[in-house]
Amino acid sequence: MKGPVIKKLQQLSSIIFIGLLASCDITGITSDEDSQLTPIITIIGQNPYKTTIGMPYHDQGATAQNHDKSDISSDIETVSTVDTSIAGTYSIEYTVANSDGYTVSATRTVEVYEAYQDIDLVADIQLLDTFVIYRINPSTVTGNVTIGPGVQVICNNSIFLSSGTLTIGAGARLNFCENCYIELAEDGKIMVNGTENAQVLFRNYEIDTYWGFYNGENMSGGIYINENAAEGSTIDYAIFERALTGVTSMAYNGVKISNSQFKDCLYYGIHYRADQSIALDIPNNGLNASTFSGCELGDILANASNIGLFNGDLVLDKGVCIPLSNTVATGIWPAYNYTVLNTIYIKNGKTTIMAGSTIKFHEDSYFMLSDNGAIHIAGTSAQKVILTTAKAGTYWGFDNGEEHSAGIRITESAADTSLIENTVFLWATAALQVYNSSAEANRCSSQNLKYGDEVYVNGESGTVKINGESHSASDNDILTLAF
Repeated sequence: MKGPVIKKLQQLSSIIFIGLLASCDITGITSDEDSQLTPIITIIGQNPYKTTIGMPYHDQGATAQNHDKSDISSDIETVSTVDTSIAGTYSIEYTVANSDGYTVSATRTVEVYEAYQDIDLVADIQLLDTFVIYRINPSTVTGNVTIGPGVQVICNNSIFLSSGTLTIGAGARLNFCENCYIELAEDGKIMVNGTENAQVLFRNYEIDTYWGFYNGENMSGGIYINENAAEGSTIDYAIFERALTGVTSMAYNGVKISNSQFKDCLYYGIHYRADQSIALDIPNNGLNASTFSGCELGDILANASNIGLFNGDLVLDKGVCIPLSNTVATGIWPAYNYTVLNTIYIKNGKTTIMAGSTIKFHEDSYFMLSDNGAIHIAGTSAQKVILTTAKAGTYWGFDNGEEHSAGIRITESAADTSLIENTVFLWATAALQVYNSSAEANRCSSQNLKYGDEVYVNGESGTVKINGESHSASDNDILTLAF
C-alpha cells in the first residue's frame, strides 16, 4: 500500500506546485544566467544624503555598467522627488535597461532637516553627529579639529588653523560660502581621509558662486597652505568643485594629493607656489591618480621643481602651467601637456621630459641650462616631444638676433650630458645653442623657425653631436648646423 500512496502524493504535490506557479509573479526570480546579463548601477556619493531646508541639492548621479563591462551611464533614467524647501525624506531612483532587455534600479535617499547647528571651532573639538548640519562661525583655532565621517558642514566663514591638525573623515561634505576657505597657518596641517566609496566633498554652498581665498589668479586657494604650515599634509579621495583654485601650497614639502578630482575651478585645480611644495617624505609622495576637468586657466599651476614629483597617472584636461622658476630639481616630467609662462632655469641636476609630451612656450620663454644642469628630452619615433609656441603668430625662445638665439640654451657652466631625441621644434627663434659645453641631438626636426637655423655652436670649446656626427667650434667661431 505504501507505493501507490506515495505516488499519489507526488502527483498531488506536482499539481499544487504548478498551480502556485500559475498564480505567482516570478519576474523577480532570476537564474544564474540572468544575473550575469543584468547591468550594474553604482550610486555616486552619499546614500543616504542629509541636507537642510533651503540648501541647494546637487545630485551626483550614478554610473551603469553592462554585463560586458561597457559604460551605459548615459542610458540611466532618473526620477527624483526631492524638495529641499520642505523637511522630509525623499528618494531619487536611477533605472537603466540594456539591449538584452534586462532592467535594474537603485535608489538614493535624501533627508531634509529643519535647521543648522551653529558651531565655534575650538581646540580638540570633534564634529561627529551625522544627523545635524554644522554651520561654522568665524574660527581661528590653535589645536586639533576633527570633522567626522559623513558629517556635513556649511562654512559661511573661513577656518584658520595653526599648531594642530584638521582631520576630515570619509564621506564628509564641506560647503563654502563665497570668499570662505581653509587656511593652514603656522604648524597647521590637514588630513583628508576619503575613501573610494566615500569621497570628501569640498564645494560651493551658494549656486553660481566660487569659494576660496582670493588675491588674484596666482594667489587664491580653497585650502590655502601658507609658508609656515607644517609639512606633510595629505588629501586622499576628495572632490573640489567650483573653487577659485582648489588647493594652493606655499610650503616646502607641503601636501600630498591622491585619488582626487578637481572640477570647474575658476583658475586652477592645484597651485604649487613654492619650490618643491609637494610632500616628499611620504610613501608614494607627490601628486597621483587624480583627475581634472573644466578648470578655466589650467589644471595645475606649478613651479617647475614640483613637476618631477608628479606621478604619470593623472588625467588632465588643459595641462600644467609653469611660471618663472629659478631652479628645477632633478626629476622626470611625465607625458602631459605643459604651458611655460616664463624662462625655466635648469641647474644642479638633470630634467627628463618623457616621450609624448607637448610643451607650449610663451613669447621670450625658453630652457636655460647652467650650473651643472642638464636636460634629456626622451622622444621616440612613435611618440615625439613637441616644443611649440603657446600663441599663434609669435615665436618662443631666447632672442638675441641671428646666431645668438635658441629655444634651449646650454651655457658653459652646464653639464655636458644633455641629450635631445626625437624632438620637433616649432615656431622657435632657433632650436639649440651650445656655448662652451657639449650636447647631443638625434632624429630631431623643426618648422617655421624665426631665423631659419636649427643649431648654433660657439665659444672656444662648444661641441654638439648630431645623429652621431660631432661638430666643434673653436676660436669663438659660430657653427650653424642643421638636424
